[in-house]
Amino acid sequence: MIAYKGFNEDMTCRDMQYTEGETYEMPDPEMCVRGFHACKNPVSTFYYYTPDRSVYHEVEIKDVKTDKDLDKVCAGEVTVRKRLTLEDLISTQKELAESYEYENCPVRRYGPYEAHVVDAKAEMNSAILAEAPDSIVIGGRDSWVETHLRGISIGKDGSKAESGDRGISVIQGTYPDVGTAITGDYGTAVGKFKAVSGKCGVSVSSTTAVTGAYGRAVGDKYARAGEAGVALTQIDGYAGERGVAISVGFSSGILSGEMGAMLVFIDKQERICQSIVIDGKYYKPNTKYQMLRSGRIVECDDDEEEEKSVEW
Repeated sequence: MIAYKGFNEDMTCRDMQYTEGETYEMPDPEMCVRGFHACKNPVSTFYYYTPDRSVYHEVEIKDVKTDKDLDKVCAGEVTVRKRLTLEDLISTQKELAESYEYENCPVRRYGPYEAHVVDAKAEMNSAILAEAPDSIVIGGRDSWVETHLRGISIGKDGSKAESGDRGISVIQGTYPDVGTAITGDYGTAVGKFKAVSGKCGVSVSSTTAVTGAYGRAVGDKYARAGEAGVALTQIDGYAGERGVAISVGFSSGILSGEMGAMLVFIDKQERICQSIVIDGKYYKPNTKYQMLRSGRIVECDDDEEEEKSVEW
């Protein structure tokens, strides 16, 4: 059986090291107790390994134990096959939906409490809603796609994908400036243009990522995290109270934060890493800072477009 498995970036899973191409065995598999766990649907791996700090592989599993109420499976033997990018996972999910190969998942359209897997071939400009728990919804271009509770929403170019608490919202497409993914508390939002998640959520975007308290926001251009959250970006990052904003790139990004936030600047070209804490005395809240190539942290004045040295 072919399934999909997430790993930490170092290819570990629950303290076990894996290698692509290798086969592993564990006798007497039991769901959530022992054995090798994976998912039948590719995007379901996001529940267990979030896209901001994980890698994903196609796996072949044998001696499989399943639960009719879960997408997760448990196996006594696993072979780690090819690595899958985020785009691979989404496209594979779409292909599965189009061929209706979900086990025990009837395909029904547009009805609250009707859809477990809903129409992957939706027309343009359509609106799709599924309120059943664990629904998977895939909409066409310019669609509005929404699921409630732990659902998975996937939208094409120009779509808006929205899911409730503990949900997953993903925008798939080729245009870098369209599509919005929104999810509730503890959810995962992956958007080409904008990703927004609630408290304890994860947001990943090629442009703008926003998350609530205790969340993680990963945005190539802009990342904003709430209280005690983490924002990772190349260009512009913001952290809430006691949060962390990190700029990583070949030149310094611009970071700001509330009281108690830590700002971390990493210049990959100069191989310099510096950090400051917003203490209200030397470094002010809600004020933009960047790191010079010398490693000095300076305050940015957007209006005058010049840098002001901070008194040490």
